[in-house]
Amino acid sequence: MRHISANTNACILLDKPPGITSFRALKQIKDRMGTSKVGHAGTLDSFAQGLLVICTGKYTRLAGMFMALPKEYLATFVFGTTTDTLDPVGQTTGSGRIPEEKEIREVIGSFTGEISQRPPEYSSVHINGKRAWKYAREGQAVIPQARPVVISGLVMESYNPPEAVFRVSCSKGTYIRSLARDIAQALGTVAFVKELHRTKIGRFSVQDAVAPDAFDPAKHCMAADVIFQSIPGVNLVKACDELCRLCVYGKDISRSGYAQAFVEGLNAVLDEKNRLVALVQKTENGFSYKMVTGEA
Repeated sequence: MRHISANTNACILLDKPPGITSFRALKQIKDRMGTSKVGHAGTLDSFAQGLLVICTGKYTRLAGMFMALPKEYLATFVFGTTTDTLDPVGQTTGSGRIPEEKEIREVIGSFTGEISQRPPEYSSVHINGKRAWKYAREGQAVIPQARPVVISGLVMESYNPPEAVFRVSCSKGTYIRSLARDIAQALGTVAFVKELHRTKIGRFSVQDAVAPDAFDPAKHCMAADVIFQSIPGVNLVKACDELCRLCVYGKDISRSGYAQAFVEGLNAVLDEKNRLVALVQKTENGFSYKMVTGEA
């Protein structure tokens, strides 16, 4: 994967180790990029590891695009035991039988496609303006509402009772801890997630990510064309200086000689140094600016 020398606007693939929060994983990025304007496109629980897409500077406005992408995980479920948090950090709250491998393989088919999933009580979903995990820690019985998610792939790669390793491909908003809970309930037992490794976000892979302590701004900031070639539905427009100036100042592109370079939908305008200049939406009604970085 190609990279560019860093300014304060960048996207970085980070390989978060287990045992730290996603917020703490950003510290090295903030220090070495020289900016406090740093965010990630989708958190990982502290026990989990794997891919985080980090956005800095003005590129933090791209986070929503990354968050909407599908995810892939490798997860280890432990059947026959559960915890209040549905992960290894919580307190043991129940036990049950350990299912046979055949039973598990028969039931997981009912958890693919669009399903209704209730987030865990210990989660970051908002309930009446407050995080669900705060209610749980206070001992208040508040149950998050179920919502639709899509499980596009669910494969049990190995089973060494009571532990099963699953590869899960899923949509934004899916909780793997809830998936473990619900599969176990369908089998008449309980389970929790022992290990969780996020391996992909859209076309971005953890194999291309860097550990927080190894991050080097000169080596690990993704080139703009790499970013947008990996996000479906975005057209790249390589712009000359004149078009860049039009975009920076928010001028009407439709009256320029460059309109034909744009397609219906979202267009990423890149300058000759391969930096993002603007995101421009083209519709039948004309052009609108969704983001201008001012880097021309």
